[in-house]
Amino acid sequence: MISLYRVELRVLVPAAIALAGLVAAQVVFWVWTFPANQATGNWTQQPANWEALRTQWEYSHLAGAAFQTLAMVALITAVLRRP
Repeated sequence: MISLYRVELRVLVPAAIALAGLVAAQVVFWVWTFPANQATGNWTQQPANWEALRTQWEYSHLAGAAFQTLAMVALITAVLRRP
């Protein structure tokens, strides 16, 4: 018989956290990383605010990686909590 794990909170909650982490990583990319890439022509041009863009780009990668790590840990937790 097929069991639906989405009805079990101990599986559903970490799976939802994983989904939220992936969505948050995408938001970070499209709001901060992508505009910095566009403003610099994918880092082939050096605009006047280059240092600010570089800082924005670096920290957005850090935040994206943190959200993706959170998502992976939550997903592993959801899998391990299945009965």
